[in-house]
Amino acid sequence: MNKNFDETTGRSKFFDNVNKELNRLINPVTGKVKAELLEQINCPVCEANSYDYLFVKQGFDFVRCKSCNLVYVNPRLLESATLAYYGDAADQQSMEYWM
Repeated sequence: MNKNFDETTGRSKFFDNVNKELNRLINPVTGKVKAELLEQINCPVCEANSYDYLFVKQGFDFVRCKSCNLVYVNPRLLESATLAYYGDAADQQSMEYWM
């Protein structure tokens, strides 16, 4: 039996690890990233603070700026939470596939 691309490259293992790490950030009651790990931001392009909610993906809210139409995550992960997330990655070797 031939291995598929994901198995051959280790991509399956990489994304399994990413999903495990992301799940640590998620509030199981809301299905969203824990509020204490987030900060509200203005649009990174035009700095407007008005947006329309679009959808949730992997616990993050995606919004569209009402001024310039940029789609971005808001609220975003705090810098300290981001650094802790990458520093605590369970399998650093799997990250090497994508660097």
